[in-house]
Amino acid sequence: MASIACNVANISRRLPVTILRAFSNISQNRSCSTATPPGTTTTTQPADASQDVTGLPTTEQNTAVAAETTLVGDTFDQNAVEKLLKDASKDMPIDMTNPYARDRIECILCRYKLDVDYKNTKLLSQFVSSFTGNVYEKHITRLCDEQQKRLVNAIRKSRSYGYMPTLFKSVEFLKDPKIFDPNRPIKPNPH
Repeated sequence: MASIACNVANISRRLPVTILRAFSNISQNRSCSTATPPGTTTTTQPADASQDVTGLPTTEQNTAVAAETTLVGDTFDQNAVEKLLKDASKDMPIDMTNPYARDRIECILCRYKLDVDYKNTKLLSQFVSSFTGNVYEKHITRLCDEQQKRLVNAIRKSRSYGYMPTLFKSVEFLKDPKIFDPNRPIKPNPH
């Protein structure tokens, strides 16, 4: 039992004062002083086989100490510990949403609940490059994965049914020199 009081005294250096109140019965009933009472002689104890080289108790001793602390009624007050934990939880931060969190970006088709239809070429053409005829990627359109897939399928279907033009030029040929400028004719219009 004296070893329990020594352990509590050692723990008391590390625990906050409020938690030590729960263990006040242990420290009052038992002492861990190294001074010998008057009239007794001090003898050195031989090295115990139950202690390892470092002098720390082995696992058998730890389980025995744990069993002693659970069996002895005056060493541990469950209600006091629960009360201390409840008091400590009052000091915890409030549950609230993160004020620095960015607003969730919702794609434009989901926000306005627009249905992607292959016949709506005016809507579909806004997601197609006017120079190449390629569909813009989702990092440009800011559409979610599902709506981007629906958009690509609708454009593919619209092109196969003849509602939208197909891709005429490949991206590699976009930088070809212009053969003529349609805005500046060389000859005037004969008609």
